[in-house]
Amino acid sequence: MVTDNEFEALKTEVNAIKTLFQKTLLPGKATLNLTARELVVNLQHAGDVTVDLDTTTGEGQIMFCAIKDLGREPFSETDVSNALDEHGWHMAHGTLSPALSRLGRKKLLLKDDSSKPYKYHVPSKVTFNLPKGVD
Repeated sequence: MVTDNEFEALKTEVNAIKTLFQKTLLPGKATLNLTARELVVNLQHAGDVTVDLDTTTGEGQIMFCAIKDLGREPFSETDVSNALDEHGWHMAHGTLSPALSRLGRKKLLLKDDSSKPYKYHVPSKVTFNLPKGVD
């Protein structure tokens, strides 16, 4: 990782090079000394994170409907509400809206802020496992 001091040193070198090139456009001799640095990024996969949800909670019910009924396409709060109703899980707007926001903060749902009403979708790079035979 580049430290603040290293970054400042790089900025100083870039400014020196700029000044030198400006001077070389004028008559006279110039010496150019460059130091090369390599950026190395080390990335470690820390392992999988498991989140357990079940349909005894509102968030579990929402995620169940999002995965099972609504799929990967963007969906609105109304779509979620209708899907919940189909399963007999009525959830009032005052409960559903904050629950969707919590799921968004947890990155279990992704929110499209550019659409009105807001649309959500299930992240494509996350694996969701439902027990076999669950309809």
